[in-house]
Amino acid sequence: MHGCARQLSSCAKLRFTRTWWVVATMLAIGLWVTPVRVRADETDGSSPALATNSNGDAPEATDHESVMELRARVEQMERQNQYLMDALRSTRSAPTRLRHGGYIRPVGDLEGPLGSEDNSDERFDRMEEDYEAERRSMQTQDESPEGPSRGALLVGRWGTGFVNNGLWFESEKKDFRLHVGGRTQWDTSFFHANDQVQFNPGGTGPIKDGTDFRRARIRIEGAMYEQSQFCVEYDFVDSTTISGATPPGTPDIPSPRDVWWNFSQVPLFGNVRLGNQKEPYGFEVLLSSRWLNLMERSYNTEIFYSPYSAGFSPGIQFWTSYLDNRVTWSWGVFRNVVNNMAFEIGAGAFAVTGRLTGLPIYKDDGKRLIHLGVSGRSTGLNNGIVHYRTRGDERVGNSANWPLYLNTANINGSGRQDVNFELVSVWKSFTLQAEYNFDFVQNAFLAGQAPVGILFFQGGYAELSYFLTGETREYVKEVGLFDRVVPKENAYLYQSKSKTRYSLGAWQATARYNYLNMNDKGINAGILNDWTFGLSWFFNPNFKLQWNYSITQRGSAPGGSNGTIQGLGMRVAHDF
Repeated sequence: MHGCARQLSSCAKLRFTRTWWVVATMLAIGLWVTPVRVRADETDGSSPALATNSNGDAPEATDHESVMELRARVEQMERQNQYLMDALRSTRSAPTRLRHGGYIRPVGDLEGPLGSEDNSDERFDRMEEDYEAERRSMQTQDESPEGPSRGALLVGRWGTGFVNNGLWFESEKKDFRLHVGGRTQWDTSFFHANDQVQFNPGGTGPIKDGTDFRRARIRIEGAMYEQSQFCVEYDFVDSTTISGATPPGTPDIPSPRDVWWNFSQVPLFGNVRLGNQKEPYGFEVLLSSRWLNLMERSYNTEIFYSPYSAGFSPGIQFWTSYLDNRVTWSWGVFRNVVNNMAFEIGAGAFAVTGRLTGLPIYKDDGKRLIHLGVSGRSTGLNNGIVHYRTRGDERVGNSANWPLYLNTANINGSGRQDVNFELVSVWKSFTLQAEYNFDFVQNAFLAGQAPVGILFFQGGYAELSYFLTGETREYVKEVGLFDRVVPKENAYLYQSKSKTRYSLGAWQATARYNYLNMNDKGINAGILNDWTFGLSWFFNPNFKLQWNYSITQRGSAPGGSNGTIQGLGMRVAHDF
């Protein structure tokens, strides 16, 4: 730190020397004026102590005015210098912007190493600013017998960006940065399905109309000191009941979502994250539910990507990016939980997961791009058992009571591997998003039956969306994911003196085809083919309405429970 301070000090002194050289020169002139006048008077026999002229009178008013004018100029230059220093302090960096699921751009990352030959004013200002911050910090430590005072005062500011887009707080010395936020999603849905699908053996059971709050979460996230970030988020409606404490299916305990600590700018690894978090697998499951194009993710999410755990697993993850953020990698070791409370008891239930993404095309600041990605996951089975199931494109009621569009029996095995491929493209107002997953269960068998060897399941989706109002889907290169949608102009409606004024906000239309095949080697749960159409109205970056219509064809299902399910849903979504 002292080496950095010496470099910054030498650079800063270049600028300070110019100002104080002028001040010192003008002071010297001011001190020189009076002695010169005195020496001139001494030749006429005047006393230096009296500082009078040859006539014995007091100094002329013009001499006094010259000195006062000089002093005024010096004071003005001091005020200007103080103003410049205040302006430098006010331009210090904004709060750290947390990325999706807490992905964070490293704090204080300079463009190029210290000591490079970049002599631009912007870099000079940055170095001078850092020097002043370091000097003040060291001065505080010297003056305080109990060590430095670390930002007791919190100052609020409105942020714009990926996740924050709301009210941030930061301490005076910016050692602490904090955002308190959350999300609420209210759904209402209607369904139509034939009796064969619902009530035949192996069917879905009754599919009923209804309403519910899909998500209601509180989130606290922020940064501490130079390299530490944190996030704590709980969901109050997608909750879990303690066994035996309340009737089954009754919401009881808020469930944890993102609960982690991140350390950035770590040599070799870039970032290290500990705690409950999303495993680096797939594209849509890593996207926050706040910026999904449709009300629900594809079938792949619940079947393959994150069954039972709501997408979050406790573990450790390493992640970073290369080549101007056009290549990202992430990998980690996680506990293979089968609940949304981030705990597990059992042998062999660990997962090793990794993801690699690249941008072969990236033009016009992301308005034209192609994203390619591949993910892999190898996991033991919790107590030697795996169970697959998925729900529909619209959902109502308590999550424990959502109808299962597809459901397998408990499958015994020795392990499971998955490989997932991603293709994402943005072309101005058009967005294409597609994934396909291959799933393998080793030494699979049903209870009481002979092993069938390697069991193979598969599924994927393709999703096309278009902004009717001309927006472009923003893409975050550092993590290989989409950003939130920001309308060109927020929606409003009001009456002025002359006429009614309004803006439509942003409108997006989406269509998705979804395929899932869970039949192999006599272990058959069925095949789903689904079309979902959506329309989203963004009032502003934090509030939207969504409408979905889906038609799902269920085939090759056990017990002849084949048929069609139709759903119509609406969501009111808000985050802050």
